[in-house]
Amino acid sequence: LNVTDVLNITPGAASIDGGGSFTQVQIRGVSSSLGGNDNGYYIDDTPFTGVTVPWYPDTRSFDIDRVEVLKGPQGTLFGEGSMGGTVRVITNKPQFNEFRAGLEVDASSVSGGGDGHGAKIYANVPLVDDRLALRLAVTDETTPGWIDDSATGEQDVNENDIRTWRTKLRFAPTENWTMDLSYWKYDSESGAGNEALDDMTNSSFMAVDNGWHSGSFNSVYDFGGSELFYGYSDANLVYAQAGELAPGLPFDAIIDITVRTHELRWSSTGE
Repeated sequence: LNVTDVLNITPGAASIDGGGSFTQVQIRGVSSSLGGNDNGYYIDDTPFTGVTVPWYPDTRSFDIDRVEVLKGPQGTLFGEGSMGGTVRVITNKPQFNEFRAGLEVDASSVSGGGDGHGAKIYANVPLVDDRLALRLAVTDETTPGWIDDSATGEQDVNENDIRTWRTKLRFAPTENWTMDLSYWKYDSESGAGNEALDDMTNSSFMAVDNGWHSGSFNSVYDFGGSELFYGYSDANLVYAQAGELAPGLPFDAIIDITVRTHELRWSSTGE
C-alpha cells in the first residue's frame, strides 16, 4: 500500500492511481492533472509542487508516524498551491537515546493474475545522547500484475517493481532547537504501468519508469507557544513512458521536473 490509499478512506478526499506510481489527489472536489497544483503535498516539511504537472509522489506506508489531510485552502502556512487543501505525510523521526529496528515481509496474489512480494526494514541508531541520531528505512517490493498481452501471450505484464530508501539525521544543539538533514530516493519500473483495463488483455502497452529523489535541510526553534521553521529542499522527478498509445501508434515521452524551495514559517503552537 501507499500513503495516498489513506485519502480514499478520508471523507472529502480521494486519490487516483495514474499508473506507474503516479497519483492524483482530490480534496473537497478540487484537483487537476495539468497546470499548477491545486492541493499541497508534503513529506515531512518538504513540499512537492510541480511546475507543470501536479506531483504527489508515491510514499510507501512504512515507518510512517501519521498522515494529515488538511481540508480547505491552506495558503496561510502552505502557499498558493493548496486551494483544496494540503496533505502532510509525517515520517518517524530519529530517536536520540534508543536503538530500534524492525523488519516486515509480505506476499500477495491477484485472482487470475500474478504474485507479489516485499520486504521493508528500518533502523534507528543513536549517535550522541540527547544530541544526534540517525534513522534509515528501506523497502523493496514487487506488486502483482493482472493484464496479459494478447499479441505475444505474455502474462501479467503490468507487474511493478518498487524500491525506496530514506535516511534522516537529526541534531539538537539545544533542547528547543532541532535540525534535520534528510534524503529520499524512489524507483518504480513496470512494463505496462499506466494500463487499467476491464478485460485484462491488450495488444499495446506503455512501459513506465518513474524515479524521484529529494534532499532537504530543516531547522525548527521552539519559543514556547510558537515555533520558527526554515526548510530548504531540492527534489527531482523523472517520469518516462515508452510504448504504444494504440496498436501501431508509438509514444515516447519524459516528464522531468526539478523543484528547489526555501520556506520560512513562524506559527503558533499554543492556544
